[in-house]
Amino acid sequence: MKNFSKLLIFTFAALFIFSGSAYAHVTVKPSSSAPEAWETYTIKVPVEKETATTKVTIKVPEGVTFESYQPVPGWKVTTEGDKDGHVKTVTWAATDEGIAAGQFQQFSS
Repeated sequence: MKNFSKLLIFTFAALFIFSGSAYAHVTVKPSSSAPEAWETYTIKVPVEKETATTKVTIKVPEGVTFESYQPVPGWKVTTEGDKDGHVKTVTWAATDEGIAAGQFQQFSS
């Protein structure tokens, strides 16, 4: 992806929206990027409270080109783009119960 080295910024700039008051120690792997490389990033979302996580949204920062995502069974994905068609947000929404307490889910893009 073009300017993919900036995806590390994406890791910290990503906004995760969880249903209710669930909190998690979200991680992204790998933790660094090679410039101009096509890389797959895995977002790991654990649930550490009693409220299930049913929605995860990431915001793509300026200078990063989002290309694709891996479908996750039980989750619907929607993207929103700018006027030029560049993806600016990606949202995974659970079609069932979501991620229950004590579980985690991985989302790859």
